[in-house]
Amino acid sequence: MKNAIKIIVALTLSIATMGTLRAQSRVEKAVSAGGIEKATLFMKKKYGLNAEQYQSVLEINKSFAEKVKPILLNDQSKMEKLVAIKPLARERENALMAIFNQEQFGTFKKLKEERSALLKAWLDE
Repeated sequence: MKNAIKIIVALTLSIATMGTLRAQSRVEKAVSAGGIEKATLFMKKKYGLNAEQYQSVLEINKSFAEKVKPILLNDQSKMEKLVAIKPLARERENALMAIFNQEQFGTFKKLKEERSALLKAWLDE
């Protein structure tokens, strides 16, 4: 009986650890050089960035990812992470405002509103 309990506890811990490792793996992939470049390429297509804008946005995204990575990998709740990231996201948005023209920034704001609605729905779950 004691062995059965030990096995159940060990399995539970290993399953919990696998989930954590998978989540860390997703974060690592997203903030890796390839993930940042992929996101910036998406932005280039979505906002019609020229070559100079693309390089500037890539640098902003790299800086943002470096600042956000430790927050995403810590053990805080989703809400605590969102609160910690919000000022960094605002800083990134201000940097992008200096690079985007009015049309590009309008598209950015529209997509941001759509993402906010999705995030709200996700948090309400």
